[in-house]
Amino acid sequence: MDPERLGENLDHTTSDVIEPLAPYLEDVPELPPLDAAVLAENPDEVPQNYRYYSSGPLLNQGSERACTGFCGANFLNGAPLKTSPAKTNEDAFGFYYRNREIDEWPGEDYSGSSLSAMCKQLISLGHIEQAAVTNSFEEMSRWKLYKGGLMISTPWYEGMYRIDSRGFVRPTGRYVEDHAIWDRAITAWRSAIWFNSWGDIFGFGGNCYVAEADFRWLIQKGLRAYTAVQVR
Repeated sequence: MDPERLGENLDHTTSDVIEPLAPYLEDVPELPPLDAAVLAENPDEVPQNYRYYSSGPLLNQGSERACTGFCGANFLNGAPLKTSPAKTNEDAFGFYYRNREIDEWPGEDYSGSSLSAMCKQLISLGHIEQAAVTNSFEEMSRWKLYKGGLMISTPWYEGMYRIDSRGFVRPTGRYVEDHAIWDRAITAWRSAIWFNSWGDIFGFGGNCYVAEADFRWLIQKGLRAYTAVQVR
């Protein structure tokens, strides 16, 4: 795989129509404690501490740097939004081209865009009323556990192009560029499940796991999460 399958840009100012996520978590419970010993031996005794959101069709952006549009399409296709009919590759490319028209950079003589622009577009199209952003692992985890999935803006490293024998990606090797990808789950071990837009050549059915430690490390390198806090 090559960098042309990426295309998010972390070096942007979040749009003024996107708010911090924290105020929308005031009525959301805290994360239940993670007791590894109890979880390993008696998982039924642990409070509900995982949630998986269903995904739509597996999309494929090909070699275009259209990941922001495809991340937005996956976000709309997945629970709890579940737009109908499901967004297609054609819809996702349409989102991407429009992102380039409304994002933070003048003109369109470049490739890639931003999830900030994707959020603005989702609002303008009437799919959502408000979007929010966070760089807190705890806030992301609480949101996934009790509310919904996330659009992730993340740096991408060579080791993340492939999964290991357990289905995990690791941010190892050289930094490549930035990527937009849909986060559709929090597991009992607080790993994420990311659903990509590279067809069936990536992960297991387009999915991969990201361990908590690696997720936190990526946050330190600039990872942010966007989501809808009000759905029309």
